[in-house]
Amino acid sequence: MIEAGYNCRAVEQSKEMVDAARSTLVERCQGEPSWIIQGQSQHLPFTDASFDNVVSTFPSEYICDPRRCIIEI
Repeated sequence: MIEAGYNCRAVEQSKEMVDAARSTLVERCQGEPSWIIQGQSQHLPFTDASFDNVVSTFPSEYICDPRRCIIEI
């Protein structure tokens, strides 16, 4: 999505996945490692209306509290 010109941010709960995603950005010279944020979808670290769209790469059954996640998004 970054290559297509989108201004992206990612939220990931797992420290290992955050580290891996940051490494991938550096390897591909795409974006900033700080764009990958460790956190939870139920408590997003952004102000309201920060984004036009949200993309989730995992089905909701992997989210601990799907209702709270949807409300937060």
